[in-house]
Amino acid sequence: FKQINDAYQVLGDSAKKAEYDKTGTIPSAAPVVVITTKKGTYPLLSKIASGDLTDVYASERKSDGAQLVLKVSKDSSINDLVQVESRVLSKMFPAEAAEEGMNRYLPHLVDTLQINDGSGIRTVNILERLTNWHSLERVRAAYPAGVKFEHAVWMFNRVLEILAYVH
Repeated sequence: FKQINDAYQVLGDSAKKAEYDKTGTIPSAAPVVVITTKKGTYPLLSKIASGDLTDVYASERKSDGAQLVLKVSKDSSINDLVQVESRVLSKMFPAEAAEEGMNRYLPHLVDTLQINDGSGIRTVNILERLTNWHSLERVRAAYPAGVKFEHAVWMFNRVLEILAYVH
């Protein structure tokens, strides 16, 4: 939404459009969107993933700089699914639980809320960012010829463990 709004602002102002045509950058881009709740203040820094149901934004908690992600439903018809995710995560990994055993595989839910961005009410789950993990996409880029069989078995075993735990 931020990128669309920035582009709309540039196209709607002839001076900004002329500056963009010369420099290729958006002049005086819109400020970072900040979401504030009782539990904290969270800026939407950059979109890091987009799926069929939600967009995921990088963020950090202002009070202590903890790395977070904000998972935002794409529209109000998805809200119930995002709310179910927050309820399940709260039950499987309660705030007072230690990050041990199978909990180490689950994202820790920090907060959940609803926002109205003008296009409707959307649910947002705020999760701690899993910083010590690598995506399979990143593994594939690092090992274009593939990983050793024993490493693939180890990764597959971890996937099966978490699926069994969630089930």
